[in-house]
Amino acid sequence: TKMLRIWWHGEMVGDIPARRLADEAPVIRTPSVKPEYIADDPVAVSDAAYPRPADLGAALAELLAAPNIADKRWAWEQYDYIVQANTVQIPGSDAAVLRIKGTDRGFAFSNDCNGRHCYLDPYRGAKAATAEAARNLACTGALPVAVTDCLNFGNPEKGEIYWQFEQAIEGMAEACEALDTPVVSGNVSFYNESFGQAIYPTPMVGMLGIFDDVSVHIDGAFKDGGDVVLLLGDTAAWMDGSEYQKVLFGKVEGRIPDVDLPLEVELQKKLREAIEKRLLKSAHDCAEGGLAVALAECCVFSGSTGGAQTRDPEAPVCGRPGRWLGAEVDLPDPSVVTGAADRADLALFGEAPTRVVVTCAPDKVAELEAVLGDLPHRRVGRVAGEHLRCTMDGKELFAVPVSELHSAYESLPQRLA
Repeated sequence: TKMLRIWWHGEMVGDIPARRLADEAPVIRTPSVKPEYIADDPVAVSDAAYPRPADLGAALAELLAAPNIADKRWAWEQYDYIVQANTVQIPGSDAAVLRIKGTDRGFAFSNDCNGRHCYLDPYRGAKAATAEAARNLACTGALPVAVTDCLNFGNPEKGEIYWQFEQAIEGMAEACEALDTPVVSGNVSFYNESFGQAIYPTPMVGMLGIFDDVSVHIDGAFKDGGDVVLLLGDTAAWMDGSEYQKVLFGKVEGRIPDVDLPLEVELQKKLREAIEKRLLKSAHDCAEGGLAVALAECCVFSGSTGGAQTRDPEAPVCGRPGRWLGAEVDLPDPSVVTGAADRADLALFGEAPTRVVVTCAPDKVAELEAVLGDLPHRRVGRVAGEHLRCTMDGKELFAVPVSELHSAYESLPQRLA
């Protein structure tokens, strides 16, 4: 009938054409206005504006303790995250993983958004959030299949806020189409302001991934000494909108990098293939804090139990309680990595999309590289010792005990007290 009819105790109390609630629903149009602060070019990284830290190891510890990076265990442990004993991989890594009892199948879940990135460029920021949510699922071995969102913005009656909203929707749509992940549910929250000041545009992306065989899943923890550490994806790294820029210099400015969606799709596909073939022991998204923070987290994760595990005997075990594994990593010249000569800090802490840190056994490297093919990747080091030691062309940048990195990473409750 194409009518929506509502009945109450046998009496029809509502009767309205369905089109009135869909295609003919009233639409509010607010003129969108691009904010004046939006930059068209990346920041100029000068020693005057961004002085180099004297102690790069201390800078790493400061980033690990920052609220956007630090361990959130103190929050999520207050909830029941092992309902019905189906949890395979607990929260805290790239994605949570659940099994489906009585089958080999499983699910993975991720949530992502970087408010600073969406503030500087809501189109690129929302696109990057969608790509990262899918990448986090791929780091476990799951195939992304669907999106739910929670779009948080200020007052849409203001042209600048409405422009942010429009741009974020367009960015998410482009990424969802490329990743073949339809948006199946979501909500919009407007008027998020305090004293007339809007929040950063925050289009949260929740994504669901599936496993045909959940036993193949992996996590981000380093597993065994001697394993080879590789960086998949582009080596580029940017100051603009980074956690490093905010935490160390108190600035949020510049032009964030765009996501290369064809490269993103290729990386995720080959990452899943390598996991399915059991070539990888760990995989971790390189996001806030850059490569150095990703490596530090892999070291810290190695000392955790990783929660409940549903694995076959051949799959790697997650973590060793009370013992951490370190790594020895050598980076290329910063001009190759960042385009900024003599700025090793950007090679360590600069950010860019479509990068994943993985490990594999030495005797699996050739087979892994055959799977990766022409996907950009490079060997950066090996799992070794109980320190995270980073060098650049052989010159030591820092060497920090993983125990100290762990202390910084778990310090958030004390810092907020």
